[in-house]
Amino acid sequence: MGIFIYVVIFNLSPLLVFSSARFLNTDEANTSVDENEDGEFFTRVDDMIFLSRRVKAGLSSTRFRWFGGMIPYKIQRGLPEEMYEMLHDAMDLIEEHTCIEFIEKTAEKNYIYISYSEEGCFSHVGMVNRGRQKLNLGRGCWKFGTIVHELIHSIGFSHEHQRNDRDTYITIAYENVEEGKEHNFKLDREMGLEFSTYEMPYNYASVMHYGSMAFSDEDDEPTIIPKKLSELSSKHVYYSALDDDGRPVIGLRKLTWGDVRMINLMYKDHC
Repeated sequence: MGIFIYVVIFNLSPLLVFSSARFLNTDEANTSVDENEDGEFFTRVDDMIFLSRRVKAGLSSTRFRWFGGMIPYKIQRGLPEEMYEMLHDAMDLIEEHTCIEFIEKTAEKNYIYISYSEEGCFSHVGMVNRGRQKLNLGRGCWKFGTIVHELIHSIGFSHEHQRNDRDTYITIAYENVEEGKEHNFKLDREMGLEFSTYEMPYNYASVMHYGSMAFSDEDDEPTIIPKKLSELSSKHVYYSALDDDGRPVIGLRKLTWGDVRMINLMYKDHC
C-alpha cells in the first residue's frame, strides 16, 4: 500500500505559528483543583480537566456531547479587544469547517466560561453537564493555534499523541522529559479514559499534537520523536511535512482536515 500523504491545512492567520504554550506545573497536574456548588471535584491532566468521578467513564460516551453541536460560552469581562477578536476568529474557523456552533450564553445551563486571569492554558473536555465549565487562556496562551487547541478540548477531544495506538507512530523519550512531568505522556487508557479515534489514521499534523520538545528537561533534547515513514508498519498516516531525517513534523498547531473530520464524526448524530 502506498503512503497516504496528507497536506491539507486550512488557511489560517500568521499568528498560528506555535512556539510553546504554557502548561500546568507539576503541582497542579493530576490533582483536584476545583469544586462546584454540589461539592464535586475536578481533576486536571496536563491542560485537560475532567470531573473526578467520571474519569473512568470515558469520553466515547455520547452524554459528553454538546446538544445539537451548539456550545454556549461566556467571556470574562475586561478581555482586551485584540484577544477578543483572536478568540472569535478561532471560533469562526471551527464553525466554518465543522457542524459546531459557538453561541453567546443566554439561559443555557451548561456553558464554557472563557477566562484569562489564571496561569496556564486548560479546558474541561467535552460537556461536563454541571453548569459552568472553565476554559482558561492565561499569559502566554494567546496564540491562535493554542486557542483552537483548547476549544477542541472543550468540544470533547484529548491529545493526538496520547492515543492508545501512538507507540506505533512516535517514541516518547522519557529520558529527556523533565522530572515530574512524565504523566503528561500517559496514554488515554492509562488515565482511565476512552476516546474513540473513529478509525481515523494517526495525524502528525493535528492541532492536538504536541511538538517534539514538549516538557523537555534542561538538556533541551526532544521528548516526542516521530518514527520515520520508512519505519512504519502502517503507511496510512496524515502529515504535512517531513524533516531532513524523513520524520513527520509535529507541533504545528494548525487545524487540519483530519481534525475537522474527527469533530464531524463525533457529532454526526448531534448536529
